[in-house]
Amino acid sequence: TGEHAVLRSVAVSPGDPSHVFAASQFDGFYRSTQGGASGTWVRQTDGMTAAAVAGLAICRDVPAAIYAGANGTGYLKSTDAGDTWTGIGTFGDDYLQDLDVHPVDPSIMITGTRLITRRTTDGGATFSGVSFPGAGGIAFRFNPATPNLAYASSWGRTSRWYSNDTGATWSQPAPLGMYAFRYDFHPSLAIVFNLVTNGPGLYMTWSTTGGTSWDSTPLGVELNPWYDFALDQSDPSTLYFAAMLNDGTAGIHKCTVSYSGSNVSSITVLPGTFNSGLTNTTVFRLLYRTGALYASTSSGIFRSLD
Repeated sequence: TGEHAVLRSVAVSPGDPSHVFAASQFDGFYRSTQGGASGTWVRQTDGMTAAAVAGLAICRDVPAAIYAGANGTGYLKSTDAGDTWTGIGTFGDDYLQDLDVHPVDPSIMITGTRLITRRTTDGGATFSGVSFPGAGGIAFRFNPATPNLAYASSWGRTSRWYSNDTGATWSQPAPLGMYAFRYDFHPSLAIVFNLVTNGPGLYMTWSTTGGTSWDSTPLGVELNPWYDFALDQSDPSTLYFAAMLNDGTAGIHKCTVSYSGSNVSSITVLPGTFNSGLTNTTVFRLLYRTGALYASTSSGIFRSLD
């Protein structure tokens, strides 16, 4: 169900999946208390001084704690599930790429712009820089099963990193030779997935070693600079990714994932796209939570229940 143009990010409350949040590039922060159904979105303005909100992160164990990043304004934090907001820091004129909050401790958050990666361990009272060779970070995820383990992607072809100390220090596996983007996790197996590209080719990669080594399979040749993916958390044999491929298919694509023991044995891209009801195929973010797939696009938030 599409709502509010150019929504860069979508998040679902871990404590109450009927509470869905959206970050708007032009008019701030929206919340639905009815699972994102059409007509249920309300703009939240108390303390939300930012217009260009580009990212959101919710603490899993303390779902009232939400962080937001806004281009041209900086970071904001809510401790009451988005009712009110407080500014906690700026990043100048740079553009936010991503942010994530520790799933257990809401005082720990890591975030990146095109130029720098920052981390806070005191709820945003102070920030310290995190050094990646080359440039800033573009994707971050704490491992929900092992919260001290975090993953990051930075600009450039040596861009995949992992941390065993909540992002204080980072290590790099073997050189990737590709550009790494977002991460997602198997709900019960120790598998992390990461979407990467070498320019024309789009690949799904996965690690069963905490990020020290990775396997991969090609998904196709992409033509669109916007792409994301989500593993179905109710049925991890299904994986969705958003891209425009060189066969002319754009939007939501679906894969079947097969497992052998605790590892991936194959990933197969199904033919065609799965765009019924999706009126815009420029998808910035995919998110699967509690039986629903959410897509944030340049013309609104869309939700699929099937």
